[in-house]
Amino acid sequence: MNRLRFASAVALSLTLLVLCCSLPSCSPGTGESPADLQWDYAEPGTWQYRFEQRSSSNTITSLQQEGAGAVADTAQYRSRAAGDLMVRSLGEGRGRWSIEGLVLSAVNLNPVQGAPADSNSQEIPPIRSADRDARGFLLDPSAEEEALFPYLFPMPSKALAKGESVTDSLAMPMPALGSATPLTGLRTITHQGTERKDGVDCVRFDVAYEVVATDLPPEFEGRYTLSRQGQGTGWFAFGEGRYQATDIRLKSTVNFDAGPGVGQMRIESEDHFSVQYREGSHQDVP
Repeated sequence: MNRLRFASAVALSLTLLVLCCSLPSCSPGTGESPADLQWDYAEPGTWQYRFEQRSSSNTITSLQQEGAGAVADTAQYRSRAAGDLMVRSLGEGRGRWSIEGLVLSAVNLNPVQGAPADSNSQEIPPIRSADRDARGFLLDPSAEEEALFPYLFPMPSKALAKGESVTDSLAMPMPALGSATPLTGLRTITHQGTERKDGVDCVRFDVAYEVVATDLPPEFEGRYTLSRQGQGTGWFAFGEGRYQATDIRLKSTVNFDAGPGVGQMRIESEDHFSVQYREGSHQDVP
């Protein structure tokens, strides 16, 4: 298989994973009372997490060639990316996140046999966020950064007591089209009360995601459909002022009709993100 095509497909698979949230701010709280949480960015320091992303996708393309029958092509991909997620407190309520030591491994599978047909592994340069406030939101809302970051540590946009939920709008790039036009969707966060995670008292948040491409530009109307549903769980260690872990799973389907001579594309993908605090990794900076 052409490696350039393989690399492009892997990049597309990663693009499909990214959600970018545009949410209002929140402030601290604990336990069963209304929880309006924030990171402890009072003093400089660093928390280290293990980041992992597992993805799979099936891409089905069909082309109706002039004077010939339809030609179909199916590609199956699996990928895994793992590295260190660093949350750095800069003090005075400011922080910065980065993913470092990231290695991406991807494999193209034979669609009939399911056996690996081609594979690739590469190191990814560090991915760094812009500065964030203690609530996890950008200090400069117009700052450009990797859209993955606000997705990894979901927090509600207002104080929630146990059993309460809040639904926020979210935005994501339009996958498979090379367009900067965002799509809008919904993210619902529910406070499920306190729970011990890895021996640490945490507030547990359950998260539901739903994205449907309904706000398309006119040139894509009737030619492009996208749906994405997902569930996740986040555990915020309120006594420590940091996240303990998150686990997010998504399923997505994209259909795109590029017109005569180009063809149709359908992409079905499943994605799994996990973030886990490395015990004892907190370091104060003098």
